[in-house]
Amino acid sequence: EYRANLNSIVDQCRAVGAEVLLCTPNSVRDTEELPIAKLKEYVAVVRDVSEAERVPVVDCFGSFESIRDQGELEFDLFMSDEIHPNMDGHKRIAEDVASTILGTSVSLDDTGPLPVAIPHVVELLNGGELVRVLAMPPYDALLPSAINTVWPGAEVSMETWPVIDRSIASFYTYSKDVRAMELDLVFVAVPIDARGESTRDFIHRYSWVLNFSISYEKPEWDCVAVPPSLENPELVGLDRDRDEQVQRLIRAQDLGLIERDVQANESVDAALVRWFRGQRAIYSDGNLHQPLKRGLTGSL
Repeated sequence: EYRANLNSIVDQCRAVGAEVLLCTPNSVRDTEELPIAKLKEYVAVVRDVSEAERVPVVDCFGSFESIRDQGELEFDLFMSDEIHPNMDGHKRIAEDVASTILGTSVSLDDTGPLPVAIPHVVELLNGGELVRVLAMPPYDALLPSAINTVWPGAEVSMETWPVIDRSIASFYTYSKDVRAMELDLVFVAVPIDARGESTRDFIHRYSWVLNFSISYEKPEWDCVAVPPSLENPELVGLDRDRDEQVQRLIRAQDLGLIERDVQANESVDAALVRWFRGQRAIYSDGNLHQPLKRGLTGSL
């Protein structure tokens, strides 16, 4: 049935004069419910139809398997969950499609997130409205002051996301309730001592913490995630490795990063104020009259 559908799609596209490009699906984490062996059967059909119909194929499956060849951990860092790529994974697919069309290599390595990370919050603050925040310590105590420095008199309602003596599994469980909380800003700051059963377990669950904290379907609230090094830039050894993994996961969700100017001995408070000022300035720029909503594309 899948093969027949692909053939029909090719025929209908050609009938209206369109050129056709087939794509294999991205590879996935191998699970009992979604085994790679089954997926490979569908991948083979795409390749067969491509050859029979003389249609070019973008081999996204092969591209993701080449990432897996570098190690399962590396593959995990391109995935948002068991089957969906994160933004880094989607960039890989975009590179593969563009390279196939153009016949030359294309890189999106320098393509970052939208400059306005918190359009919903900035819009509320500029309008003098209440901002409802869920934040992990110590940022539950730091954010109201930083926001009021940039928006004097701002009204901030703060709720604390518990972190003391919690594993990454407990953060994962708590994050499932975030979407029902009617918030304007979720500030994720998983502490360095939140461990998992393994590095892969930590990455899987941390990715889900971000997934549950982001407003995907409708941009009703903003999400910011920061690595442990924002609070403690002197991490070493395994803690530094974990921090680098967290930074990569944050960037891979196109959330951007808040970073301290360590050379200038900048405090966490000062870094937050500087970041919020930057967000307000970008939002208020003449080229950005309207809020930038997550998921929309366009030229800046």
